Amino acid sequence: MNELIRMNPANSTNTLFNNLFRFRDWSVRRKISVGFGGLLLLMTLGLGITLLTLNNIKRTAASAIELRQPAANYFQRLSQSLNQSIALINGYLLTGEAARKAEFITVTEDIADRMEGVRQHTVFQGLQLEGIINTSQALFQQFRAYADELFELYDNNQINRGLIIANEKLNTQAIRFLTNINILLASNNIDGTDPKAAQALPLLEDLRYNWVRMMWTLSLYVNNPTQVMMENFKNFNERSIVLMEKLLRLNPDIGFGELEDMQDAYTRYQTELPGVLKIFQTDEWRADTHLLRTQVQPVTDQLQKIFEKTADQLLESAFENGQELTQTMYQTRISTIVFMTLGLLTGALLAITITRGIVPPIQRLMIAAGQVAEGDLNAEVMVTSRDEIGQLGNSFNTMTTHLRAASMKEQEMLEELQALNQGLEKRVEERTRELESSETKIRAILDNIGEGIIVIDEQGKIESMNPAAERIFSFREADAIGLNAALLIAISDDDGLSEREEYSDLTDGIFKSSDDRQPHECQGQRSDGSTFPLEFVVSTMNVDGKLLRVCILRDVTARKETEASLAEAQNQLVDAAHKSGMADMATGVLHNIGNILNSVNLSGEEIQRTAKNSKIAGLLKANDLLLQHQDNMGEFLTQDARGKKLPDYYIKMGKVLNDEIDTIKQESQELIKKTTMMKEVINTQQAYAKTGFHSEQLNLPELIEDALKIQQASLKKWGVRLTKEYADTPPCTGQKSKLLQVITNLIKNAKEAMNDNDQFNRPKELVIETGTLNNHAAYLKVKDNGCGISPDQLNKIFNHGFTTKESGHGFGLHSSANAMTEMHGSLKVDSDGVQKGACFTVTIPIEQST
Repeated sequence: MNELIRMNPANSTNTLFNNLFRFRDWSVRRKISVGFGGLLLLMTLGLGITLLTLNNIKRTAASAIELRQPAANYFQRLSQSLNQSIALINGYLLTGEAARKAEFITVTEDIADRMEGVRQHTVFQGLQLEGIINTSQALFQQFRAYADELFELYDNNQINRGLIIANEKLNTQAIRFLTNINILLASNNIDGTDPKAAQALPLLEDLRYNWVRMMWTLSLYVNNPTQVMMENFKNFNERSIVLMEKLLRLNPDIGFGELEDMQDAYTRYQTELPGVLKIFQTDEWRADTHLLRTQVQPVTDQLQKIFEKTADQLLESAFENGQELTQTMYQTRISTIVFMTLGLLTGALLAITITRGIVPPIQRLMIAAGQVAEGDLNAEVMVTSRDEIGQLGNSFNTMTTHLRAASMKEQEMLEELQALNQGLEKRVEERTRELESSETKIRAILDNIGEGIIVIDEQGKIESMNPAAERIFSFREADAIGLNAALLIAISDDDGLSEREEYSDLTDGIFKSSDDRQPHECQGQRSDGSTFPLEFVVSTMNVDGKLLRVCILRDVTARKETEASLAEAQNQLVDAAHKSGMADMATGVLHNIGNILNSVNLSGEEIQRTAKNSKIAGLLKANDLLLQHQDNMGEFLTQDARGKKLPDYYIKMGKVLNDEIDTIKQESQELIKKTTMMKEVINTQQAYAKTGFHSEQLNLPELIEDALKIQQASLKKWGVRLTKEYADTPPCTGQKSKLLQVITNLIKNAKEAMNDNDQFNRPKELVIETGTLNNHAAYLKVKDNGCGISPDQLNKIFNHGFTTKESGHGFGLHSSANAMTEMHGSLKVDSDGVQKGACFTVTIPIEQST
């Protein structure tokens, strides 16, 4: 046969196929055998294909149920734990409860352990999650580090970084600046007659007002950083800058270094201000909020995205496997039907058996899979066998159970989000109520504030008026609205401006807008026609595109009356101080004249004693003897025992009488000298009493000599050793009588301070020194080595009423210090302590009087 095939291949092939497919020639047994065998072969093939498909379905279901579903649940639990840790951080920062911090540490350690456990757990093998786990662990380590930093900030009370920096860099300089202003305004050393000082006084008052308002506005902004608060602060700051520049350009000669200290504090404050404001403008003022927003939240958001995305991908993969399972089940059903249909052609019993064993379970599984695909997760498959289809049914039921659990958790998360949204809505409502309450408070403040406030539009018409303004002008707000604000002023001196075509009430009216915000004064007019002094300040604001002017008004009638009373009291005080000083000088003059009179009395007594005890009586007796014997004068002088003694007696008596005459001459000269001294003291006092209070050029050494004339006798009586150290001092400017009073008072005090030096066997030494300071001022120092001054008395030695003398009135040094301040000079004191002497220093300006 092989040979035949090789010889004729085509004929051989045809013969073979003809033998194989010639069915009618087959025997019945062969046909049955071939047909049944074919049926068995077909059934075996169909069963093999079905079993292979079922095996693939089993692997797919196992992958979806046993791997991806648990992994998705695992990452969902990680996401929930992360949310719990974030809530614990916020709770600790809000309440400071240590239990929340401890629970946070426990939760984060559990998260870290579970993330590390992913690497060893068999469920995650083959899911290719290594990169996700590495990224998640790195981000979680950052999250824990930031959490530790937040806890450290909270525990060290460094959360409000903006307040700490503002207190360190601004408050000290602001208080220092304000303190110097208060010292200048309260020191009473600003001479109203000095033009610069007079101009400086309102600048200082306005600067203090603006500075206080600026500090208050900044404190409001620090606690509630809004744009409105920042604008208000900038306005007050700009106003303070303008006032400070004016004050520095004016350069008044006031205070004792306070103006320079003010400038230094002002410069430091303005230097530190931009840095502090930048912290609040960039939201860095709250360290915890800034760290949460810039560091913690991005890390947690990224972790949440990774966990949720990974869980969604695993669930999506499980869902795709379910769809793949459904498709495979559908194909399995088709193939099974085909093979069963072919089987029915040859054997109904076999087909029915196969159909009953395979098709119903598969149909039930398909129906359940369809219900799950439509969203019904309560669908289950009834399992009636333990074969592969039964196992598939069990796996399907397990998958739907897990899907239901995941759906329930998702529903719980949605309910949680709804609760959070409700809480947020509640907070919004509360904030709205707070804003309404704040608006009510502001309205109440405007209604109860002492200053009148009116709002004027661009045409000068009144739009609103607070109760204080109603009281000031005796107008009701309802009657005033719509009226021109110029009706509130007694006299309108506009020179016809209101009739000009280019007239604008905003720029030309009495309440015109200006950038300086300086208070202006005019005569206000009430509704009954009465007038009163009115002070007002105008500021401009833009409300919804409409330009309005806010006028703050004040009735200054009481202030004007007070100023007049103060001026009168000041004049009376100056007159009383002058009279007191002249009285003290007169007292010193009388005291010194009394001392001189004591010397005069001693000289008179000495002359009287000399005359009373004079030997002139013996001389007269001798003369009587000569008169009695003038007829026998020669005999009497040569022979009479008494006459012989007379020549020697006359010689001796001549010497005695000459001594008596010398004594009388000496005492007479002392009387003339003392009388002349009293005359000079009185003339000096009268000359200075006539000089008045005008400033003039003074020769400081000559003035000191005049003061010493008044005190000379007293110094000599007290045994004071005087040392004068006069340097070449140029003429200085001041009031002659006042300066003499100051010098006389200082010399008298120094003399009295050395009263107890004899008890300590210490000489009484008084040193008077003069010189110049930087070619701008002359100085006078009065030093003594007396009782000294204790440290606690140095600060109050110039206070009114303070004295350490039993008979003192505490006015001398106080009036002397005020007098030097009026002359733009100063009076200071230094002492090393008790029984170590004291040094009073007077400084007087050298420049010429103007």
